[in-house]
Amino acid sequence: MEILAVYRHETPKSLCETVLLHFWLTSSCDWTVLQVSWIRRRDWHILTSGLFTYTNDERFQVVHTEGGDDWNLQIKYVQKRDNGTYECQVGYVQ
Repeated sequence: MEILAVYRHETPKSLCETVLLHFWLTSSCDWTVLQVSWIRRRDWHILTSGLFTYTNDERFQVVHTEGGDDWNLQIKYVQKRDNGTYECQVGYVQ
C-alpha cells in the first residue's frame, strides 16, 4: 500500500451536514490499482476498502462509480468527534 492522500478534516461550522473527502486517481499513471482504502488516523480504523465499509457507523461510506477515478469518503451527519485526519491508501502494481 502507498499513502497517496492525507486529509485533515475540521468539523464544519454546521454540524449534521454531509462531508465528502475527495480522492482522484489520475488515469495517466502507468500502474494498475488493486485496492483503495480510507483510514481514520485517530484510531487507525479502516473505514472502507474497495467498495466495502468496515465500520458499524453507517454515516461512513465510499462513493465511487465503477470504472471511474474518484474514490470519495462520505461522512453523513458530521459530529465533533469526526474531527481529525483521514488517509486514503492505494495498493497498486506497476
